Amino acid sequence: MEELMKFYFFCDKMVGFGIKLSSNMLSCVLKACANVMALHLGVQTNSRVVKLGFSFYEFICA
Repeated sequence: MEELMKFYFFCDKMVGFGIKLSSNMLSCVLKACANVMALHLGVQTNSRVVKLGFSFYEFICA
């Protein structure tokens, strides 16, 4: 769980520096959230997926 939190905040820093998140990266984050049952981070990530327009991508929906 601690490693997932570090990775999640690392992604936030990347966005802060202007790096765009990909659908592949977000699908990996969602899977990691599910594996460690991190509901709160999963909901936040899902919100970001919707805001970025990735909600209909195959890897995100699967």
